[in-house]
This record gives sequence, structure tokens and C-alpha cells, in this order.
Amino acid sequence: MSTRIPYTFRPVSTKPGVKHLSAKELLFLAIRASRKILPNRLTSALSERLRQLRREKGEFSTDLSPIEGMMVESVEKAPANESAIVSILMASFSAAKQRQSEISRLYLPGAEWKKILESQWSRYYPAINRQDLDVVAAFLRNFFRNEGVSGFWDGDRTFDSFATLDGPASLARASMMRRQFEAWRTALPNVPVAELDAPRIGNPWGYILEGTLLYEAIFEYHYQANYFATLLSGVSKPVIIEIGGGFGGLGYQIIKHIPHVKYIGFDLPENVFLQSYYLSCAFPELKILTYDKSMAELTDDTIAPYDIILLPNFMLPKVASAIADLIVNVRSLSEMLVETINEYFRQIDRLSRLFFFHENLFKDRHDGLHGIPSAEFPALSNLIQVAESESRWPTCQKDSGYPCHENLYIHRSALMR
Repeated sequence: MSTRIPYTFRPVSTKPGVKHLSAKELLFLAIRASRKILPNRLTSALSERLRQLRREKGEFSTDLSPIEGMMVESVEKAPANESAIVSILMASFSAAKQRQSEISRLYLPGAEWKKILESQWSRYYPAINRQDLDVVAAFLRNFFRNEGVSGFWDGDRTFDSFATLDGPASLARASMMRRQFEAWRTALPNVPVAELDAPRIGNPWGYILEGTLLYEAIFEYHYQANYFATLLSGVSKPVIIEIGGGFGGLGYQIIKHIPHVKYIGFDLPENVFLQSYYLSCAFPELKILTYDKSMAELTDDTIAPYDIILLPNFMLPKVASAIADLIVNVRSLSEMLVETINEYFRQIDRLSRLFFFHENLFKDRHDGLHGIPSAEFPALSNLIQVAESESRWPTCQKDSGYPCHENLYIHRSALMR
């Protein structure tokens, strides 16, 4: 019996004859097409993969099963309490931006993020400042398809680039999605794909697998949340800090899969704005704390009544020491300046009481952009590295444009228990 698809989707490629192209021909066509429409990381990974195919004198596989197609139709949906959510978040964001103008430069956006924010958010800052509920609510309802997602998945027209893909470039990108799926399936062979279905928040888009809508990063988020659940299986009410929570994709999976977890996310105010919307819509039954101008510090007593705490990054030094059972960072530390990395590591060393996990570059990027390998990260006094391995994700393995390693640390005190 075929799976029922509750929405319209289209084939990965509508152009005839592409499956008969040689690897050499696909190398030329796909890289030429991808230079303008694919994110830098995926372009670099694609280029290296196709070079490998050419060296092997093989043919490019067009068997993309279980990918059934691409979903780009709108699934825009307003939350039931949209006005209340957006009003709270606009006030919190405005307070955070006002405070940001007074903080240390170590917590300001780096050059690349600053450029993204100034170019992509320019028409939304005035709307937030004048508390224009209609404009801001529409922006949040569609952040996966407008400027909101810029910087998370690279590129400044992420949805448009995906929606217009066709031919060899589309096949290559879908092939990478299939490889990501295979890595996830190897790690979690018994989990139904339906568990990864994208919440209808922010108007998501992506690929259809087994009748389920999946955005491209979901396999990583889901696996990591399950891995963290295993790490913390002996902790009854774990506290997790994520540095660089983005729009909330990993946070969503952590909250879903780790019972009684208290999730604390830190990021730039713009990203916290999106994350707060995403998680507020996803978990309306949970108590969420966001920033306000009266907030001076974050203690155990402060966070006790809340399930989710979402704050601008400059609040990190105000958090009580030894508060987190796990601190997480996925692929943003390497993109910071050296002095900012040093500051974050000082805070991580102070805040952790059990584990620290990060996945970041282990050697230079292949796309020419800024990136500091984790071998150059500062030493930690209270945490000992107990594991390091190549990223399990094809988009970030050694032959990709963004080669990463997974790193796990444990607190010295835990080794003496």
C-alpha cells in the first residue's frame, strides 16, 4: 500500500535524459549550476564528491529512494495565540538590541553574520521597533521562506534556490540528502521516519520521504538529541545549554526526546527571536523565559519555574556556575574570532558540571571563508576530552567543503565519583 501524501510535491528533476549523463558531464553541469544557487558548504561538498566520481570513472546514481520528491508548496499556519507570542517577542528583542549596543565586542556578531543581518533584516528592524504586529507576524509565519533563515543554512535566498533547482544540480543535492538519510538510518535503524516530520511552523519546505516532510538538517538534529538523551540517561532533570541555537531545530528535538529537560539557548538576538517563536509555537504548554531589560543574572532559582530559557549571547557570563549537565555547540564556534572563542571557552569551563559536546571544523574550510579548526581552540581546565571522531554526516566529512569532527568532554569531578 502506498503512503498517503497530504500535500503536493514535485519530482527532484523534471529534465529528461539526465540519468544517462556521464560523471564527467555531471561534474561540469552540476558545479556550474551550483555556483549560483547552492549554499557554499553544499557546493564544496558536491564538487568534491563529483570529482571523486570522475576519478572512479563511475556514473552518477539517480536512484534517490526513499526520496519521493521536493515539497515547496506553502503550508503557512498561524499559531492560535499569535498576537500574544509576537508581542512578547518584539518587546524582548527590542530590549536585547538596546542592551547589545552596550556590551563587550566579544559578544557582537562577527563580520559574516553582521553582513547577513544588516542586509537581510533591514526591513524588519523598523517593523519591530514600531511594534507592527501584522508585518512581524507574517515574517515569523514564513521565516523558512524569507530572510529569517539566512545564515543558518547559508545563502541569502535559501528557499528560492531550493525551489528553482532542477536537472543535475537538483539530483546532486537530493543525492546528498539521501546520503544524510543513510547515515541517520545506520545510527538509528528502528526509528520511523515519521518521527522526523517538520512541524508546520515558519512554513517549512524540503524533501518528502515516506510521506513525511523533512528539511535538510533534520537527520543531524534528531540523531544528536537521541545521543544526548543517552549521555544524560542517568540524570533525572538535566539542564542543557546550547550555544548557537539557530532557529531552534536542535532545541526542538532535545525537548521532544529528553524527559524533564530544562533547555537554555543562547544566540544573537535575531536568532533568539526566531528560536523563541519556533519553540513557543511548538510547545505552548511549556513555560518559556525570554530576555527583559530588568534581567541581571541567571541563577538556579531564576530558571527553576521554566522549561525553556532563551537569551541573547551576552547573558552567558551572568549565568550561575556549574549549572549545565551538557553544553552543546554545533558548527558555530569555528566561525567566531579567536578572542570570542576564548571567551566562550572560559564560560563553558565555568558553566559545565558534566558534559561538553561540540562539532566544529578540524581543518581549514575548502570554500575560502573564515573558519578556525578545533585543534586551535583553547584548553579547558575543568573538562577532559574523552572522544573525537570524524563527523558522521556526509556534508561535513573530510572530503566535504566543511570538514568537521565530533568532540566530547567530561568534567573532571565526574571522573572521580
